[in-house]
Amino acid sequence: MTEAFVAEKPELVIVGKDIVRVDALEKATGRAKYVADFGEPVLYARVIRSPYPHANILSIDTSRAESYPGVRGVVTPKDAPATRIGYLVCLDRQVLPVEGRVRYVGEPVAVVVADTPDIAEEAANLVDVKYEILPAVFDAEEAIKETCPVVLHPQKATYRGPVASLGGCAMEMTIPNTCSAFHLRHGDIERGFREADIIVENRYSFDGGSHARPEPTIVDAWVDGDVLTVRVNRSRMWACHSWLCRVFSMPPARIRLIVPYQGGFFGGKGTPVTEALALLAALKTGRRVRLQYSREEEFWDTNPRPTIVVYVKDGMKRDGTIVARQTRFITDIGAYGAGGGTLSAASSHLGIVSCYRIPNWWSDSYTVYTNNPPTGTMRGVEAPQGNWAIESNMDCVAHALGMDPLEFRRKNVVGDGDVSAFGQVLHDIYARECLDKVAELIEWGKRPEPEGKWQKGKGMALANWMPGPWWPSAAFVKLFRDGTIEARIGTDENGQGVETVISQIVAEEFRVPVSKVKIVRGDTRFVPWDWGSIASRTTWMTGTAVVRACQAAKQQVFKLAARRLKIPPDELELSEGRVFSRLAPDKALNLSDLFAWEFALDSGEITGEGSYEAKFTEIDPNTGYSPEAAPAHSYLAYGVEVAVNTETAEVKVLRVNAALDIGQPINWKMCEGQIEGGIGMGLGCVLYERFERDRGVITNADFVSYRVPTAPEVPSGEQVKSVSVGRPHPDGPHGAKALGEVTLVPFAAAVGNAVFDATGVRITDAPLLRERVFKALRDAGQILTS
Repeated sequence: MTEAFVAEKPELVIVGKDIVRVDALEKATGRAKYVADFGEPVLYARVIRSPYPHANILSIDTSRAESYPGVRGVVTPKDAPATRIGYLVCLDRQVLPVEGRVRYVGEPVAVVVADTPDIAEEAANLVDVKYEILPAVFDAEEAIKETCPVVLHPQKATYRGPVASLGGCAMEMTIPNTCSAFHLRHGDIERGFREADIIVENRYSFDGGSHARPEPTIVDAWVDGDVLTVRVNRSRMWACHSWLCRVFSMPPARIRLIVPYQGGFFGGKGTPVTEALALLAALKTGRRVRLQYSREEEFWDTNPRPTIVVYVKDGMKRDGTIVARQTRFITDIGAYGAGGGTLSAASSHLGIVSCYRIPNWWSDSYTVYTNNPPTGTMRGVEAPQGNWAIESNMDCVAHALGMDPLEFRRKNVVGDGDVSAFGQVLHDIYARECLDKVAELIEWGKRPEPEGKWQKGKGMALANWMPGPWWPSAAFVKLFRDGTIEARIGTDENGQGVETVISQIVAEEFRVPVSKVKIVRGDTRFVPWDWGSIASRTTWMTGTAVVRACQAAKQQVFKLAARRLKIPPDELELSEGRVFSRLAPDKALNLSDLFAWEFALDSGEITGEGSYEAKFTEIDPNTGYSPEAAPAHSYLAYGVEVAVNTETAEVKVLRVNAALDIGQPINWKMCEGQIEGGIGMGLGCVLYERFERDRGVITNADFVSYRVPTAPEVPSGEQVKSVSVGRPHPDGPHGAKALGEVTLVPFAAAVGNAVFDATGVRITDAPLLRERVFKALRDAGQILTS
């Protein structure tokens, strides 16, 4: 259940309306095409993976596999380029271990290509790989020690990428097993703690887990003349294109990516390794090849959520004013940072740096190599883990002060004109309104009554979000004689509704029904550059580029129409396929009058191009300072009510309320879908989902033993209420701000705070597995026995 947003812009006719998603019918009827729907490939590939977490490869004997009936080739490191890939700052991974070392269980070593999947599987078992087993390390807090005997990347100094820092992250060279670091130096931390009357310190942790996408990774690869072509279900299409150009030393025109619909994304598939392996197989055999991951491989090798440990030290005055905060983040990124882990040092701060006024905040954040599978980003990047620590500690501080947690937050929450810990002046924000509204919705202060062995409690948490990365988005629009408008975009439709959002923006610009808009995307041969649908950047970045492209096309229309109507172009308007004078509406012509047959008179075509790159000052990796760290800030506060069984330690989330500052929603129903999706994913993250590991092996790499929430466990309907409290942002496309990622960020902390409210027991390690809750309640004397 939601409270509808009342648009502050009465002139809007399409934006702000809850239209049905433009892809709903084809998805509901099964007509939507995914990679697996594009016919049978000629050959099938199977990856041979390391069974050891750390080893040197002594030899690879492929003779038995190559002679097996139906096998068409075996790709080994000898066939692979030695080029390293990574997130610009640190290039630390090869597609196959050309250097002869593997660093995690499941690392690709070779690829068998055969006529059928079964033959490929059978032949893979015939490849004989000899290893020299090396010592391994699996705990990031052990690996980060300068005395750690295991060094995963002794040649780390050669990994430097083309940029020194990105998003505040830079390579960390002083500690052997660190990949990158981020340092925040805001204010005078020593003075802040001297001024504090009360100091509260805690250690928090958040275990790694899977994205749990329904659709496994599928790649079709083939050579089309001199063009290497890949069809794949991934996001960041253009980023992958750039990586593949680097890996294969190809100019951009000779690499083509095609991305149809995909069954979930949530931040995984961070490297082009799978695509590159499929292309190597196609190059080896000269034929079309399909590489499809098993569910187990999805858990191992698609860059899942990392485990993060956070140390928090907060200092306050007795009146509740925060005067100092010191944090230390240790992120286990696994064997490589190329999947996005390099940026985790700074991204763990994204949901916390702009929530409260903190005059003195120092933070040291490190990403650490271990012999676990390499990690990457998950919805909200690492902000949910950072928020878990900070918002949990906010409640700990409030209780230490004897203050109500809501009042403590209200006392310190930011407002317009305040400065974030990054040094950016905040404007057009409604964080306080989020707290006030969610308190009203959850009936804060009204304690729920227990029911038998079920103790009930309420909790809240606040998060901010900054859309990024800041790299450009481009768009192209074309008008047709019948009034159809084609919009070409290079961003990704991951299931979140990009096609609908862009269709509504285009329809608003031209004042036509959404049915008149056609979206072209998912093919690097035909669409312009975009960094992709990550970090909630699409509505703001791509949406702004689309607005500019539409405006450019309209200017062309006005120039053509002005000649025929003999009035100035700046006097003209365009609506529903009709060009008319604002001053004399009877002076008009139809859009079709500007065409002869199918071409536009005097110009051939009516088109528009637009691009957008956020004004950005690179975050200093040594201080965290950036006066232009983000073009806008969104906020979300959750209020939740839980029940905890003091006999079985079961935790139930009974209801969830959300208050959002997201500017002008383009489509509130789709925002509601994002919120409920964030709640469902958040429920899994905070109560159930974690990797079980045994010396680098993920032992629950399937949907039987890896626990995800079922539909009855996820609050819905009357149990969920969301309200938008913000106002249209002056710089956003039609006033919109970002949403998707932040819906996950504060959920875990809100639940953890509610569990504390119900039981009086603070659990600092997430997820709140039943055994953890049971132990905490038992140690506190809260477990009841019959």
